[in-house]
Amino acid sequence: MPQSANARARDLQRKTAGDLAALQGVPQSVARLLQEVRSDMRRIRETGDLTAAAKSRLVREARETAALQLESLIEDAADVRQAIIADAEQVLTRPDTDDPTQQLLRELQLQRAWARTERLLNSGATVAEIIMRAADTRDAAAFDALRAEIGGWLLGHKADTNEVETAHALIAEHEDSVLSLDQRAAKAAHKEAKHHAYFSDMALNQAREELNGGSEWSQLAAGPDDVIALGG
Repeated sequence: MPQSANARARDLQRKTAGDLAALQGVPQSVARLLQEVRSDMRRIRETGDLTAAAKSRLVREARETAALQLESLIEDAADVRQAIIADAEQVLTRPDTDDPTQQLLRELQLQRAWARTERLLNSGATVAEIIMRAADTRDAAAFDALRAEIGGWLLGHKADTNEVETAHALIAEHEDSVLSLDQRAAKAAHKEAKHHAYFSDMALNQAREELNGGSEWSQLAAGPDDVIALGG
């Protein structure tokens, strides 16, 4: 017996919960890494029996090690985000049935829905008006057709990428009325992944700048009487 939408929603939530938590924890992992590196820098700077050359070597080694750890964090975060998005998109684009005849009928519905939509667009209706109409009539086929085709249509009519993004944002804003429970769960996971990814990317980029010779490194690596080269 096929799973209900409710059961599929619970499965998706269980599947993505760990990945979302891992993505949410990236800024904390970056902060811990930088704190450890800063402590190492202070220890090197404050060690009195090391020559400037020895301090320079230790700084360089610490920086290279930290940079490798940071790149690993960046790769892991990208993999986690992609896994969440792939799971969500699989649910959002999955056929309603495995039956070939039903799938063919569904494809015909989408073609007819897009043909209706394109006629409205060509007659002067705006994308926003069409989306609102689809939401009011709970027209799932119209939303699916819009999601698949509107970007290409807009670009083919001299629109820019900002207009395409606006259209997709409007679709996402108004499509909940026609989504199943598992599709809503997928959409929520996708949105949460983007939210956490924004902050994780910010933390990772700031850390990369610091490890590439930002002011924090300069202050920690160099004492008042000697300048330690951070390059090389």
